[in-house]
Amino acid sequence: MCKIKDTIFYSVTNYFVINLSVADLLVVTICMPMTISQEISMSWNHSEFLCKLTSYLQSVGVTASIYTIMAMSIDRYLAIRNPMILRYICSQKNIILVIISIWLISMAFFITIYGAVSLLIPSYID
Repeated sequence: MCKIKDTIFYSVTNYFVINLSVADLLVVTICMPMTISQEISMSWNHSEFLCKLTSYLQSVGVTASIYTIMAMSIDRYLAIRNPMILRYICSQKNIILVIISIWLISMAFFITIYGAVSLLIPSYID
């Protein structure tokens, strides 16, 4: 295992970029293959549980990406507006709390999607 000792890798921006990468990888690795297979076959070929889970994870991943970009924008705004105060506000502990909050808010916001989404099997008329 490689351990990075350079402190430049522990910057606020890098934490946000890593979080954005994780959120995007969630959507790309789990949600996109399911959606592509649905579009190709024109029907859902998986279980109802996977239907609900895919919808939930896609919503959480996209929301976490949006909130992460928003947090990056706020960080950059504060860096321009109050550069001296920024080092006290954006400590490593605070940034980790912001990232955890992003994921918890994203998960809590879409927890009701599990009950709202259902698998609908169309009835074909001959």
